[in-house]
Amino acid sequence: VFAQPSNLTATKVGYGFGKRDTGKFNALRGTLLEKTTHSHQVVTSNNDEIIQIDTTIDDQSGEELGYIMSLLLEEGALDVHYTPVYTKKNRPATHLTLLIQEGDLERFTAILFEQTSTIGFRYQNFQRKVMTRTFETKQTSLGAVKVKKNQYGTVTKSTLEYEDCARIAKETGLSIQAVYQQLTKELH
Repeated sequence: VFAQPSNLTATKVGYGFGKRDTGKFNALRGTLLEKTTHSHQVVTSNNDEIIQIDTTIDDQSGEELGYIMSLLLEEGALDVHYTPVYTKKNRPATHLTLLIQEGDLERFTAILFEQTSTIGFRYQNFQRKVMTRTFETKQTSLGAVKVKKNQYGTVTKSTLEYEDCARIAKETGLSIQAVYQQLTKELH
């Protein structure tokens, strides 16, 4: 069974047809995949099972933790956040909370032990309810923008994709707030 990994999105598809007569259909299909964060993934079910990993780190710099957060998200973490805490002897530390898909525990275990100073962590399985997620690209007066559409039963929500709004703000010289306001008016 061939399945697309959850942290990859197909961005282009190409086809090629051979000239040699082999007596069989002589064609090739290639797909260009790009890594995506969880917020860019299509979600088709309202029920989900995830793992939450928790660990406390007291000996890594903010710069290192910023790098680690980016890496975890690039690797397909559903969410990563830090909370400042105090540990024994009143030492300041950082509590790392990481949400991942069920099948990713071993891969993220290796990443955490390799990239952080932690020597252990706790994890729990959780069931959760989520809205289904799809994407549409809309043409606007400021250019193309991706819109995330979420639904649960009769409840629907739409969100402009941040990366597109940031790109438009840079291209037009408008503030990002002005871009969001104008696009929201146009699309709703």
